[in-house]
Amino acid sequence: PVLRALAAEAGLAFRAYALPDGAAPEDGPSPWRAVRAADPDAVILDATAGLPGTPLRDAAAAGLALNRVVTVGWTGEDDLLRPASGARDLTAKGLRIVTWHAPGDSFPAFDQIDQLVIDAGLSRTPKEDSPGPLYNRGVYAGVILAEGIRNGQRLAGRPRIDGAEMRRGLEAINLDPVRWKELGLVGFARRLRLSCADHSGRRPVTVQEWTGARWVQVGDEIQPPRERLGAHLDAAVAAHAERVATETGTAGAQPRQPCPASP
Repeated sequence: PVLRALAAEAGLAFRAYALPDGAAPEDGPSPWRAVRAADPDAVILDATAGLPGTPLRDAAAAGLALNRVVTVGWTGEDDLLRPASGARDLTAKGLRIVTWHAPGDSFPAFDQIDQLVIDAGLSRTPKEDSPGPLYNRGVYAGVILAEGIRNGQRLAGRPRIDGAEMRRGLEAINLDPVRWKELGLVGFARRLRLSCADHSGRRPVTVQEWTGARWVQVGDEIQPPRERLGAHLDAAVAAHAERVATETGTAGAQPRQPCPASP
């Protein structure tokens, strides 16, 4: 509903297609053939919760050029999205993905990860499979979790913390340029400051594109349209809560407790 509302405001046509829960059928209707027939200017592939099957290959097999596709999340088809030693598979050339961090591994922290983790045999990810958007996103997520734990321990005054203290630690995150530098990640990501009232950090996003050999950032940072998004998200959440309450006979989603006043 949020994308439909935003598309209508922008004067764009919007169509949604459900992907099969597994491999695409060899016969019978295919959502990707329907997408190809619609001849869209752009396709948003929502993979935030992961996707089964091979959606990129299915899209390409249906005749859809993957340079029209922007993914949010990860499709899992890593073999299409890494350099090959021989002839390259250029099926996914031009594919784009939304990220919050820089591409590549030219950061001191990555050298430390190689030395202390991968070269020491403590990683299940071979070095040749990294880096890429998913690997870099894992590093980004690891920083967030580690900073949350560190803050939680500092605020609690002890190393062992519970869930509520972990939440307070996450809400105290302030990854400014100085802290990114201390972590060996200058230029890896923008400042991230969280709070009780703001769990997203109001961070801009960037888009990376697969050239067939590597991921590169394309275009400038994109700021989310917060003013327009807020009302649509609130309406979508309220509608979902009402639907859950109707279907289950429960109270549905409960309002968040108010944040404590700032000192």
